[in-house]
Amino acid sequence: MTSPRSTFFHYLARYRLQLVAGAVLAAGSSLAAVVPPRFIGAIIDSLGRAGTQFEDVLRFALLIVGFAALEASLRAGARYLMLDASRKAEYRMRNDLFAHLQRMHLAYFQHQRIGDLMARMTNDLTWVRQMMGPGIMQGSFTIMVFVFAVLSMLSVSVKLTILAMILMPLASITFWYIGRTVHVRFERLQSQFGDMSTKAQENFSGIRVVKAFSQESAETDDFARVNREYFRRAV
Repeated sequence: MTSPRSTFFHYLARYRLQLVAGAVLAAGSSLAAVVPPRFIGAIIDSLGRAGTQFEDVLRFALLIVGFAALEASLRAGARYLMLDASRKAEYRMRNDLFAHLQRMHLAYFQHQRIGDLMARMTNDLTWVRQMMGPGIMQGSFTIMVFVFAVLSMLSVSVKLTILAMILMPLASITFWYIGRTVHVRFERLQSQFGDMSTKAQENFSGIRVVKAFSQESAETDDFARVNREYFRRAV
């Protein structure tokens, strides 16, 4: 039996060239993002010297605008490639999962909550796509901007860079703790979404029974309770 991790990378591997191209553009965008501050520093240094010409300031300002435009263009290309790959992977995963459910024996559905299956087919796959697309994309941008920023800082002052990096371990530990807490709560939220889908499906499929016993108000209140719990966990 294949593990979820191997399955995840199996779908990513189908679009590896597109993802690599997106990563290259993301690297170029990150490099372009850390260059303008150097021009701002040059402008400030030139203003502090006597005899500064307006043309010098204008030249640096145009360079800032040019690099900003380059960064935006490269970032747009990276976003398009990575998000497009994640959409295509999601499309394949949905089709494969639906085909797999069609091959399952009828007894399987008698022992599974239909609401949970609906949640897997809709909400869960959406978040897998978020991991494949925006997750990888934002991770790439963050890592590359960090690397290029540190290199740029080292070229200015090693001492100030070391002082600035002292707080990095504390920030990493903080985000690691927050990430674990969010992960646990997100799993509870997804479980509640399955309960909510199951409740809706049971009422839709058993609407005749609900009406026959005049349980509309009771079922409405019960469904509202499930929704309030979902809202509470989401908050």
